[in-house]
Amino acid sequence: MPNYNRTYIYLLLIIILGLVVAGLFYSGPLYIDDQSLYITYSYQLLQGNLSVTTSTPYKIGLLPLATIAISESLFGVSSLSYVLPTLLELVLIIILTFLVGKEFFDVKTGLLGSLLIPILPFVLQYATSAFPDMLLGVLAGLSIYLLIVGLKKKKDNILLISGLVAGLMLSAKLGGVGFGVILILTLALRDRKYVKAFSIGYFTSVIGYLILLYIASNGNLFPVLSSYSIRQVTLAVPNSNNGALYYNIYWMLDMISGAASLSAPLFKTYPLGITLILVIIGSAVALTKLKRRGTYLVSSFWLVFLYLFLGSESITSYQPIVFVDRYLLIVVVPLVLLISAFLVFVYDFCLNNIRKSFAIMAVVAIISALLISNLQSYGLVYNYNNLISEQCLSYIQNNSVITSIYMNESNLSGNCLVLYNAVVP
Repeated sequence: MPNYNRTYIYLLLIIILGLVVAGLFYSGPLYIDDQSLYITYSYQLLQGNLSVTTSTPYKIGLLPLATIAISESLFGVSSLSYVLPTLLELVLIIILTFLVGKEFFDVKTGLLGSLLIPILPFVLQYATSAFPDMLLGVLAGLSIYLLIVGLKKKKDNILLISGLVAGLMLSAKLGGVGFGVILILTLALRDRKYVKAFSIGYFTSVIGYLILLYIASNGNLFPVLSSYSIRQVTLAVPNSNNGALYYNIYWMLDMISGAASLSAPLFKTYPLGITLILVIIGSAVALTKLKRRGTYLVSSFWLVFLYLFLGSESITSYQPIVFVDRYLLIVVVPLVLLISAFLVFVYDFCLNNIRKSFAIMAVVAIISALLISNLQSYGLVYNYNNLISEQCLSYIQNNSVITSIYMNESNLSGNCLVLYNAVVP
């Protein structure tokens, strides 16, 4: 069998594995965090009566609303139609991880990186949800892939498309607009002559979408954008942004060390520990092996990671971000590829200096350590998702049709938002 056929069979098996694991950890569209709003507004978009106002930032990202609305139009109003977009996005992330890994490194690194996708707790938590963060991961991965292909082929038109895709992230979530800026800064540092092509695509996409929002909001664009920052952001020290910043720095260090305690389901944040340690080592491997090209993977992950803890949530004043681990989905492709780069480095070193069997054992041992370190997180995700799902099923059995959306989280029906035979008003 030709090697390329074997490669795609492996990739297909990884996709199937990802879907199976996502099914095992299935949560469904629950009234947790912002999912109810995305589902509600997607239905309004489908009905043609969505109004972009200053009352909520969740109407700004029209692309995820459109994906759910399209799914609703094809499969009706049901739990399946709400999670199909994120399941498709999971598949696309796995494929893009392989493609990006193959372009930056080799087929082996790409496949191994794809295999890591469905074993990350924060991927499993949101693979069957109605959040837009998986879509951000798809767009970021696609932009990086087009960027490296454009740089290799020295094609400005490919870089322009890469910029268009990066700018399109604004239509998924307002915070996604910064990813393209990171790539522009990295291009300016490493491949300055290609900044123009990428920037033209990026700003064309961003400005075009802002014009769309301006029209949709009847000329009230700035109030709509500024509404993004209307949130309670001080966790540790209420009414003190400096206190929240110090808390975030402390939390970031705990996340890196693995000492962070599980805070799910309130914030659904899990200690990354070994994961981040492997990313740190993988970053050194990427910079050493890829030289200038490695900067794109390293900067796209670490600058986003640092901004999530040290940056501002508001576009008008400094307000520290309350970190939730699903925010990392925007950089899940570079994250797993940096880990994969380290694993392949270990494999090649053992293969060249010891023997193949030992090389395989070394990689399996590291992946096993990663899995074991996340056992508590897996249990929490599985038990929590299944507990809520069982409660929802019980509620639906006693209330065959949910005719309104309850905005009170203490009400069980609020946690069973629009499931199965539910009707969205």
